[in-house]
Amino acid sequence: TAVILFAEALFSASIMVEVENVRGVLAQVSSVIAQSNHNIESVNYTDTHEAGHNMMVFIISVKSLNSLNKLIDKLNKIKNVYRVERKRS
Repeated sequence: TAVILFAEALFSASIMVEVENVRGVLAQVSSVIAQSNHNIESVNYTDTHEAGHNMMVFIISVKSLNSLNKLIDKLNKIKNVYRVERKRS
């Protein structure tokens, strides 16, 4: 008997998340990404020129464009998130 395993092909995507500079927002965003079964490869957290706003850029492993779009929709629903968009290289 032959056993065939299909590995899910993953690709890396970069998403930019603009957030309010409040305690716990990084944890909130990271939690939603993890609960959506995506792996965070890296995160960069910086101040923006706008007072009280920070920018997070996540590199995540995703299975499909559809799952990435669903994740972006979920992230946009977080209270302290101003906007989320895919960052194209």
